[in-house]
Amino acid sequence: MQNIYIASSGKEGRGVMDLRSYIQQLLQQGYQPAAIKEMLLKYGYPEQQVDRALYTVEVKHTHHLAPAVLAVLVLLIVGTGTVGYFLFTQSSQGVRPGELLDVSVSAPSPAAPGSSLPLTIYLSNMGSKGRYDVLVRAEIRDSAGKILAVKSETVALETSKTHSLSLSIPPDASGRATVVVTASYASKTAEAEQQISIAQPSAQQATCYDGIRNQAEEEVDCGGSCRPCKECPLSCDDSNSATIDYCGSTTNYECRHDTQAVCGDSSCQPSESTSSCPGDCPPANTPWEEMERIKQVQDLNEARQQCQTLGIYTDKCLQNIGQIHADASTCGMITDEFPRDKCFDSVAKSTKDKVLCEQISKENRRDTCYITFALDGDYTVCEMLADKYLKNSCDSLKMASASQARAAAMPQSQEFNQETPTS
Repeated sequence: MQNIYIASSGKEGRGVMDLRSYIQQLLQQGYQPAAIKEMLLKYGYPEQQVDRALYTVEVKHTHHLAPAVLAVLVLLIVGTGTVGYFLFTQSSQGVRPGELLDVSVSAPSPAAPGSSLPLTIYLSNMGSKGRYDVLVRAEIRDSAGKILAVKSETVALETSKTHSLSLSIPPDASGRATVVVTASYASKTAEAEQQISIAQPSAQQATCYDGIRNQAEEEVDCGGSCRPCKECPLSCDDSNSATIDYCGSTTNYECRHDTQAVCGDSSCQPSESTSSCPGDCPPANTPWEEMERIKQVQDLNEARQQCQTLGIYTDKCLQNIGQIHADASTCGMITDEFPRDKCFDSVAKSTKDKVLCEQISKENRRDTCYITFALDGDYTVCEMLADKYLKNSCDSLKMASASQARAAAMPQSQEFNQETPTS
């Protein structure tokens, strides 16, 4: 079954149906049509297909988003611009309802010293709709790992929730920093990170409302990434229920009326849905189902290629494949720091190759990788530890091991003389 994120699936009608659902939810959340179109084009959807779906949803508002697709959509949009996420499950036999938590964070960058940094935190529970409290802790850390600001709040979560939180940036802060958000529920933890820069603003940021023709605008505040300079008619309805009415840049902002298919022709059109025409519009896999399916692919290269179709879930998918196949080269394909580090750590331990610990970006995670080898008796890693307390512990283990080795090598007669009192 093709994933719903692949625009080139060969079934354009199905793609339009999914886009209609995506766009409807985004419009309800306040996203502008130009921003929606830009995001969809970035993920590979054909421009004409986007225009058809965007126009029919924006003008008519006739279709509704299925709950399963809604959960995927919100993760897709909120996840854009974030740099990390972490999933956990309580059962080793698989995910059970109510036990799958995901967190992501989005923050503006650059941020000014002494200002308030607004965070948009997205929490989702992909299991049951049971309500539970999640402790959310947000931090700003400088490049040395020092905490510059911190705040904790408890959030009541059922299936998904967007939570706003702000942190005060110290007036003397500057340079690169990391926003770290940790969500905790019972004994489980999920973490997300985003890199930001802290600097004094140098000039007014260009926008689509500044009254200046900039940022590749065709005219003042229109064209390019802003609203179109040309506008479609308020309605393209030709009063014919057998046609799909749409308008956009691909039609030079003129109305088009395409004949729509009927249920049973193996083509999912905007007027059809999974509930009204399941034969033409079969339900799509969620990203989690796709990742579980790809885990079963035996060929490593094929599994990698299929991971590349998952959009913002590609890194998580590659992490799974790297760990399952114990393949460090797959870990190196991961762009996001957190899952890449976790992948190298897992492969280093499973292959007993301490050299792979060097590939871990985060210092504390690298130390965790090295200390595993020290606990197994390889004390050559002691000098590689950055944390002085871990290094001291490693050196102590090394000395204790050497002492035990010397005692074991002592001749038996000498041991006997030491233990027998003289007369």
